[in-house]
Parts: sequence; structure tokens; C-alpha cells
Amino acid sequence: MPPNWCADQGTHFSASLVNRELVALYQKGDVFNAGFIVAPTAARLLCAYSNDGSTVSKTCSDFRWRSGDCTPGCPHGHGDKWCEPYEAGEFVPQWGCGWRPSDLGLALVQQLAMLDVPGNNQRYNELVLDANVWTDGLPHIIEAIVFPAYASKAHIAAARKMHERFVAEFRLNSQETPLLRYDPSDAAGTPFSVA
Repeated sequence: MPPNWCADQGTHFSASLVNRELVALYQKGDVFNAGFIVAPTAARLLCAYSNDGSTVSKTCSDFRWRSGDCTPGCPHGHGDKWCEPYEAGEFVPQWGCGWRPSDLGLALVQQLAMLDVPGNNQRYNELVLDANVWTDGLPHIIEAIVFPAYASKAHIAAARKMHERFVAEFRLNSQETPLLRYDPSDAAGTPFSVA
């Protein structure tokens, strides 16, 4: 059995924030998995990246995490660094750094600016969420289960199965936690529709 590459990732979850201008989601190769729409008031943001933050390699020992010396998924030495805030109108791109939760807006401004950089194939952002808050907030931290419009039939079927299991496990109904289809090509219109 191959090693579980994410076995030590239990302290944090990665997510992407999408809006009309920033529509991209993370994908692994040609696989477009289902995901969740997270209730922003229920989640706790640990840090953010304007592109892929390589958070799988940013782990903390239990002691360092509990002592406040390390935030999982976020910069904590070994060449990692925090991005430096800037004043409005003074934007200077910063590469390879993470943004503090209070600077999420700056991370998104940087992502938007990077969309036109030649060779930038990471068009999504990466937000790092606290897994403990996530677990404690179930089921209402999850507002919907979502799959991208361009997913394969097999991945859509898997999303439907995930949705069925989720609403059954937490005794919810499809109106409380719907299954949504996300079409990023309709970002200016109605990118989310009930599936």
C-alpha cells in the first residue's frame, strides 16, 4: 500500500476562494473532485496564498502547534516567509510567501495581478483553514457540496454519492445542504446552480 502523503495534514484543510474575477479551483492533473462551500463565519482562516502554497510540506509537531510556535500550512521557517503588507496604490508582487488572515484582501489583489504573468499556471489561490474549527462546526460549516461543470460523469456520480452520505449522516435535507454545480465560465452570471 502506498504511503498516505496527507497523513500528517490533520491540523488544517486547504480551500480556494472564488469570485467573479478569480474563478479557478485546485485540480490534480485532470481530476476535478467535488468539494465544499464553507460558511465563512464558521471557518477559521490560518493563512492564505495567492497561488499554490505547497502547504502539504508545512506541518507542525503537536508541541509546536499547541505552543503557538507554528501554524500548520503557513510560513514557519525553513525558507518560508510571510508576505509584507503594503499601502493602497503601492502594490509590489511578492512571490513564495504566505499572507496573514488580516491580509486576505491583499492576497487576492496579488492573485489577480499574477493572472497575467507569463508562465503562471497556478491560477487558483490556497486558503488554509483550521481543521479543529472545521470538525467542531460540522455539519453547518458546510453550506453545500459542489462539483465543477467540467467534471467527468464518474466524478459527478462521486459528488452525488458524497452529498447523499453527508445529508444522511447529519440528518439534513437537500435544501439545507444542496448539491451545486460550479461553472466558472459563467462567473459574471450564475456560476452556481442546483444539480
